[in-house]
Amino acid sequence: MFLAHRNLFKDKTRLALSIGGVALAVMLILLLNGFLSGMNRQITSYLDHTPGSLVVAQSGVSNLLGFNRLAYPS
Repeated sequence: MFLAHRNLFKDKTRLALSIGGVALAVMLILLLNGFLSGMNRQITSYLDHTPGSLVVAQSGVSNLLGFNRLAYPS
């Protein structure tokens, strides 16, 4: 434990850059996740607000936002 603590705080610039890099990576993941959830909400809002209760799609389609067929043919 002492060795890890000493290595972390030996070079303050490297520690700051490492913390900044991890924070940037987490921020980008959260930003892209927000974009994806917003896109899904906007695209499916048409289906949510149509008066019909039946959606016709090709067999094997698991996602109406894009062409996501199963890896193996039916």
